[in-house]
Amino acid sequence: MKAFGRYISVRKHKENAKMGGTGLELSAAETSSMSIQRGVVETVSGEVRGVVRAGDTVFYNKSKEVTFKDEDDKTVIMVVIDAVIAVAPVEAP
Repeated sequence: MKAFGRYISVRKHKENAKMGGTGLELSAAETSSMSIQRGVVETVSGEVRGVVRAGDTVFYNKSKEVTFKDEDDKTVIMVVIDAVIAVAPVEAP
């Protein structure tokens, strides 16, 4: 499934999140309850191409995500680009 309009599709980052230089680590359950979510971009719509690209890690406002199941029962997460607060671009080879 592809993103459309001003949306990107992401998959949630599975690893524990480390918060700043404090050494604090959050479990997946704790991270999922926070308002800021980390994810990896899967698809990008034409309107936001160039802002982010597939493979980039993004931090976004979780309250702006739309989650649903596709026809294969796979969870799909769509995030409006305006909810993205930071991008860690994938390194070029």
